[in-house]
Amino acid sequence: MEDQIDFAFNDGGHSYQTTFSDLKYIYENMKGKKGTIVCDDYKGASYITDVKKAIDDYVKKEGLSLRIIEGKFAVIDI
Repeated sequence: MEDQIDFAFNDGGHSYQTTFSDLKYIYENMKGKKGTIVCDDYKGASYITDVKKAIDDYVKKEGLSLRIIEGKFAVIDI
């Protein structure tokens, strides 16, 4: 599929459900292809509890790896 996503920067809604849903949509369009998802508000001054929990839960659910850059961005490599 040529129109699959290979990079996404997620800084949308800040509720648990919105963040989880955004990750699900992005990931479903990256499956089978290398890609990177960068999420804001995971740590640091812009830390939002629901965002961090949704990211952690989604990464665990899909068996993905997570790393933190610049002390605040969550990076998920597919």
